[in-house]
Amino acid sequence: MGGFLLTLALPRWYFPLLLSPWVAGIFSAFCAAGILCLIVGLVTGIWARDRRLFTFFVPAVLSQIFVGMAGVFGGELQNAGWLLLTFLGGQLLLSLVLAGYARAAPVPALALTFFSLSYALFAAFIAGMGFTGDWL
Repeated sequence: MGGFLLTLALPRWYFPLLLSPWVAGIFSAFCAAGILCLIVGLVTGIWARDRRLFTFFVPAVLSQIFVGMAGVFGGELQNAGWLLLTFLGGQLLLSLVLAGYARAAPVPALALTFFSLSYALFAAFIAGMGFTGDWL
């Protein structure tokens, strides 16, 4: 699967997990909770009218780019664990920095942080399969 197609597939595989949150156990329930947090974060963020909350689009875009890279290098990395952990650590750090940046609106910032982390975890799961070429 090419990088572009895998990038398009990521949200199409992530967001339907809200309709069946226990299909893959706790992992899919964590992703479904992230989608609910996205909804809460958007609604409360619109209510708070804090423009700094737009910065929470950055981790989602970086997740899309990471999955696109996995599609481009599909099957060429047999040991991608270090890359996945580096990506997840960077996403965690970025999300916490953004939450601190938007501390004037704590509820939407916390909700969008949880969404960013769940989306990054799902992206790392898909990228791990993409990098190694081992698909479930």
